[in-house]
Amino acid sequence: MSLQQAYRGGSEGARGWWLHFAYDEELVAKIKTIHLRYRAWDEDKKRWWISDEKADEVATWLPGFKAFLRQPSLF
Repeated sequence: MSLQQAYRGGSEGARGWWLHFAYDEELVAKIKTIHLRYRAWDEDKKRWWISDEKADEVATWLPGFKAFLRQPSLF
């Protein structure tokens, strides 16, 4: 599982993270177990959005993501 990018994104009331990673069937299957309210797939940009509420859970599946979660918010 190779995280390529992770950055904050979402809308008011739906804060979270956009994740880009090389396709990994197992990781995608795990992400799809998250309720639709807490995840979204952006077909055009080939990225996943994960809500803040589920970020810690996803970080257990995608270790490189943990470093992003530890960084303080810039704004």
